[in-house]
Amino acid sequence: MARKSQAERVHDRTGADLTINSRVAIAIVDDPYSAAGEKIRVVRSIRHDPLADMLQRRLIDDALYLAGRKWQELAERCTIGAIRAIDPGKEAVDGGKLPEALTDSQIKAFRELNSAHKRLGEWGSALMRDLLENNMAMNKMAEKYGLITARQANFLSLRIRECLEDLAKLWAFAG
Repeated sequence: MARKSQAERVHDRTGADLTINSRVAIAIVDDPYSAAGEKIRVVRSIRHDPLADMLQRRLIDDALYLAGRKWQELAERCTIGAIRAIDPGKEAVDGGKLPEALTDSQIKAFRELNSAHKRLGEWGSALMRDLLENNMAMNKMAEKYGLITARQANFLSLRIRECLEDLAKLWAFAG
């Protein structure tokens, strides 16, 4: 029997106590308490993560999941302006320089998202924003767009999958 290397070991530290109506998935992550790169199996909530929920239910594959995560990462980088706390009780200090208006990373993210918008079209981009940036569930999206029949809801899920496939091809996650 071959001995597993330190990095290949996965410790199961999942709990069995879940609340009623929990929506969870098993994930394998780096162990924060191990220095040797060991992995642990954890239970992660997917209630407010529709993309992970779709992956868990096998509605999408890994390539589509990665494409969705890339969209989310680009959208996050496109956020303009750093959020800083201001204490009005403290005296104002001169001498600070103004932050750079747009960083190179933000410009690159804007360009990548712009090419994705052109590929998906107006409605496809709106669907991706609702799903990936606003974390909107399918039933809420169907309600938003006035899709009430089962056939319309099925069309919506097919259109979302088609958009994710286009993104996966654009960013070379799928052939």
